[in-house]
Amino acid sequence: MENIYISNTTSDIGEIFIASSDKGLIKVALDCSKEDFIKSLENQYRSNSYKSKIVFNYNRNNSKIYFSDDKNKKILDQMKSYLIGDLKKFNIDIDRITIDTKLTDFQKEVLNLVKKIKYGKVKSYGQIAKEIGKPGASRAVGNAISKNPIPIIIPCHRVIKSDGSIGGFGGKANRVDIKRRLLEIEGLKIF
Repeated sequence: MENIYISNTTSDIGEIFIASSDKGLIKVALDCSKEDFIKSLENQYRSNSYKSKIVFNYNRNNSKIYFSDDKNKKILDQMKSYLIGDLKKFNIDIDRITIDTKLTDFQKEVLNLVKKIKYGKVKSYGQIAKEIGKPGASRAVGNAISKNPIPIIIPCHRVIKSDGSIGGFGGKANRVDIKRRLLEIEGLKIF
């Protein structure tokens, strides 16, 4: 069984929660409560506990979830630096367990391409669909991107609509302002 370490920080885009294991980052959540974040972790790993070796105990006294800014210091420091415009590329260990056990091959392929989009640059959903050899699969690309377990680190905010408009973010319409702000941090104005 692995331990999960949770931290959070407040920024101008709202509350940001991160979770890591001893192997690296496993989840980033934007604009949610601590309770919702923990619940999402439990849901994420409960169905795959046999693969992930992470088991959640619903008796909170025996929980293997710990709040630890110390364990997440590097991640928190880099996130804060990014959010004030001082960091252009993250250097964070990612625990592959999240990506390898919870995403389809198509979702992995899309997110691997998204991960390569450089700071201050954007691509459209259609461009990514073409790059993976599935032109016309823009909506499927958008759906795959909405499953991103580590937004900002895998920069799904850098994917916009083919007409140059901003598109969605995190599968929720009310988060478009967060996407817009992240792009502004990188020097882009997209409406």
